[in-house]
Amino acid sequence: VMPNKTSLKAAYPNPFNPSTNISVDIPVEGYVNVSIYNANGQLMDNIYSGNLGVGEHSFIWNADSHPSGIYFARMSANEVVSSAKLMLIK
Repeated sequence: VMPNKTSLKAAYPNPFNPSTNISVDIPVEGYVNVSIYNANGQLMDNIYSGNLGVGEHSFIWNADSHPSGIYFARMSANEVVSSAKLMLIK
């Protein structure tokens, strides 16, 4: 089944330790950026930046080098920006 809208799905597992799966649905091929920010809005990691084809795409964020806390996954694609709250518990 092809996605009908651009979306950032809920991360799984969440809360997590030390890695979580971040999935995005892309209905139209184009440029996609998936990044992780801390609660202060600082960029922590760039998970993916580049062109993606139509479909569901999954990325793993390994936060082994980051402290416990609240983080945000941010996806921008096809003029859509979406974010999801992540909780790292060590």
